[in-house]
This record gives sequence, structure tokens and C-alpha cells, in this order.
Amino acid sequence: MGFDSRPADRTVCLKDSADDGVDDGSAVIEGIVAIAIVFILFTVVVQLAIALLAHQVAEAAVASAARQASLRPGLSGEQLVADLRATVPGAGNIEAGLADDGRLSHAWATFEFSPPGPMLRSFVFSVEAEVPVVVAP
Repeated sequence: MGFDSRPADRTVCLKDSADDGVDDGSAVIEGIVAIAIVFILFTVVVQLAIALLAHQVAEAAVASAARQASLRPGLSGEQLVADLRATVPGAGNIEAGLADDGRLSHAWATFEFSPPGPMLRSFVFSVEAEVPVVVAP
């Protein structure tokens, strides 16, 4: 068994099936293109995962605000906006509100979400929740 004694600065030459002795460098170009495609797909998948997480967090914040509004009727929509700003980084243009019809407490929010990283696309989410109003026995 022997060691490879070739110099380290040599490049790998791939020959096509015609074997004409000319190296066209297509393997290097194909490798770079493949890496670029994988990077773009990975970026898209990560941004979609972050957007899904932001939507789930917004649903939890709106449902929590609806529950709090059913217990404390004086709760305002500004508190829901502040909660969304605190829990969903990247949320902008937030419009939120709370309503109480005596039987149900309704909370809603609409916002634009810009995921971190390269700006491929921003998302607009609309979230609603309703819970029954709690009354004293």
C-alpha cells in the first residue's frame, strides 16, 4: 500500500465520453449550480417554517387576549397589539381588536410578517379567536 504522491495543487480533470482530452470544467460549474439551488431551497424552507411558527404564535396571542377579555371586559386592542409586537418579531402593520357581545368575546388581528434573512416574500396573516364570556354565578 502506498501514499498518493501527487502534488496538492493539481485539480481533478473529468473527461467526457468522447475522451478528446479537453477539459471543459463543466463538473465545477454543475457543482456550483447545485450548491446555489440547495441554498435557495433551504432558504425558502426555513422562511416558510419561520412564517408557520409566527402564525402559530399569533394564534396563541389572539386566543389569550380573547380569554383575558372574557374575564376582564375593559381590555383594549392596544394590549393585543403590544402582545403581538412582543411575541412575533418581524410583525408590522398590525391591526387588532377585541369585541364583546355579552355572550362571546371575539379577538382578531391582521398583520404583515417579514421573516428574517434574505427578503424573498412577506406574508399577511389574519387570526381570529372566540371564547364564551365568563359570568359570575
